Amino acid sequence: MRYMDMVSFFKTAFVCAVVAVLFPGDLAAKPRDVIDPAKVGEKIILKPGDKGTLQFQQKDNDLTGLKWLPNDDGKKSIGVRFTKDAGMFMLTVTNFFPKKFSYRAAIRIKGRNTFIETSIMGPLLARVPDGFSGYEMWHDPIEEILLFGFKLQN
Repeated sequence: MRYMDMVSFFKTAFVCAVVAVLFPGDLAAKPRDVIDPAKVGEKIILKPGDKGTLQFQQKDNDLTGLKWLPNDDGKKSIGVRFTKDAGMFMLTVTNFFPKKFSYRAAIRIKGRNTFIETSIMGPLLARVPDGFSGYEMWHDPIEEILLFGFKLQN
């Protein structure tokens, strides 16, 4: 991991920890729902090691026409990287839109057939301010992650 990536990661982790202490009731994760990929609209399913760009057609805050560009530099709309290192899985989402970007995520654990909606601290981490990266990390043995529910916010 490059030095600047590490600095960005630790800044984000620090902010998340402070917010969790200040607003614990507001950020508590909801019970995990089973998500059927066939029943969600625009989506992408990633495996560890996948990286690239999500491109969309934008009309106001609506995002449609999802296109996945593997191994792209991510500087066109949303950069995505799903990595595994030392038993930890990390999703990095970088927002190049001039507005906040939100999404939902569900993971499929090794040996299971279902996707379970996830977010470490509730929906806050699924919102990425313009020009920033959002990070989520898991110890679970994830085989795939489903990203869906893409929106822009003012």
